Amino acid sequence: MQRGLSLSKEKTHITHITQGFDFLGQNVRKHKNGKVLIKPTHRSVQGLQAEARRILKAQCVMDNYSMIRRLNQLIRGWCNYHRHAVSSRIFSKFDSWLHFEIRRWLHRRHPNKGRRWIKKKYFRSHRTIRWSFFAAKKLPDGRKQYRDLFKAGWTHIVRHTKIRRGANPYEPTWREYFINRKRNRIHAHRDGRFVEETG
Repeated sequence: MQRGLSLSKEKTHITHITQGFDFLGQNVRKHKNGKVLIKPTHRSVQGLQAEARRILKAQCVMDNYSMIRRLNQLIRGWCNYHRHAVSSRIFSKFDSWLHFEIRRWLHRRHPNKGRRWIKKKYFRSHRTIRWSFFAAKKLPDGRKQYRDLFKAGWTHIVRHTKIRRGANPYEPTWREYFINRKRNRIHAHRDGRFVEETG
């Protein structure tokens, strides 16, 4: 039966694979060496930066703890979406951009304070980061709870593992292989790291 399906001319764009195309926030392009690389698009990165700026601008001056929580949610969500692509360099660039964006925001907030005072009050050494933006909250028992800004570069890049040649999900001899493969794929951690698949 004829359904009458047709492509929209306004939404359809035909391009060569070597020029690449954008789809769902990622750019797909085949390079001269024959490799097909998928990366986050420039527009997607700009959208992430714009949302981070909005959080910085809208946040209450005295509530950095909540602001860091909102930034961490934003960064983790975006990085988890792009962690299967070629994203390491883009993650690192975003971390550098956000670091200096926060420092500029702090200097505007404290125009009469110097760099050393700002570093002592708002930054600390955490994991491998010397300038880790953090905030503290006092708990009812008197202890302090610290929250550090999540770094996009901490997100573990996950590569797709091909299915073994000859593997058949309908054959009993391959049942254990597919069970283990499925188990490895669903063990994702909240901070963006992922249990490696064993092919």
